[in-house]
Amino acid sequence: MKHTLVVAIGVSSALILLIILQHNLAFQKNGTIVLPAGGTYLGPTSSPPSPSLPFLPASGGAVHGQKYPYSFQTHESVKLVALGGAFDIYALSINNQPPENNVLIGVDDLNRTSELKKYIKGSKRAYVENWWKQFSALKGVETITEFTNKKGMKGYKATYINGSTEDVFFETPDPKYVIHLANGPLDQKIFDAIVDSVLWENE
Repeated sequence: MKHTLVVAIGVSSALILLIILQHNLAFQKNGTIVLPAGGTYLGPTSSPPSPSLPFLPASGGAVHGQKYPYSFQTHESVKLVALGGAFDIYALSINNQPPENNVLIGVDDLNRTSELKKYIKGSKRAYVENWWKQFSALKGVETITEFTNKKGMKGYKATYINGSTEDVFFETPDPKYVIHLANGPLDQKIFDAIVDSVLWENE
């Protein structure tokens, strides 16, 4: 009996020490949050970006959507790459990062899924409030501010719980489409100037 008791105490002590050690190691590690890459903020793309996609010059001029009739003004320091695709995306070429990780602007077609179609009618605030539900890393909406940019476009500035960017959404004259921007690594003043210049050009 004494031998069995000694063994039991030894095993129990070893297990307790392992639990304490594991607990301490877990708290020494820095937590990481995995957010969707910029390319997936607007949903899955039909094909990966091609490495031969053209870079736009840092001219500080107007940039126009290739598929949709939106436009915006760039700062002379901003270098863009046209990813195109279903969302007509322009991304940032910055800090030697893959541009698809730094999507600046794109257009979401609310006809894309049956779940999104319900947002076609009425204000797009409900879409902005629920946009985070498309991404498991985001846990909710934190703030939404309505505004009108210098081109008269009605927009919403939103931050999301666990999000790392400021997201901006614009209503368009065609209620099926929402313009979406994310500031990513851009200087806030430059991003704000781009946001103020966004326009949907009526055809």
